[in-house]
Amino acid sequence: MDFFIQKTGSSLFHIQNELDKLVLFAEKENISEVLEKHINLITFGMTEANSFTFFDILLSDKKKAMDLIVSIKEEGQNRNAFAGTLYWGLKIWIFILDCFEQNIKDSKIITSILKVHPFVVSKSLKNIDLISRNKNGIISFYN
Repeated sequence: MDFFIQKTGSSLFHIQNELDKLVLFAEKENISEVLEKHINLITFGMTEANSFTFFDILLSDKKKAMDLIVSIKEEGQNRNAFAGTLYWGLKIWIFILDCFEQNIKDSKIITSILKVHPFVVSKSLKNIDLISRNKNGIISFYN
């Protein structure tokens, strides 16, 4: 429990989301004890969670996205870790767009091609129309 809280931080909303993912993982894998290796595999720390929040709002509310960046800076979070997660997320979006252009639209196939967690792909696919409309900006931001 200590390791989980240390990784996820004190936001009850974030803790609840990460616990939900762990419960689903444990049920799917038929395991009765969640170990540190499972927590590392399944859960996201606060920097990663803020990156997912950032991606959720980046294309729909740029002001909120900028406000989130300011709050991350004010909280003293590691800017390199945040930037690395953003770089990774943009790359995933670009790869998913490439899959769609090749008419590969099944989330399981995309997950296996990209070798990322299914959560990442499903989260991106929920916004695929918005991501597609902003492809040039995403590539520019990535570069």
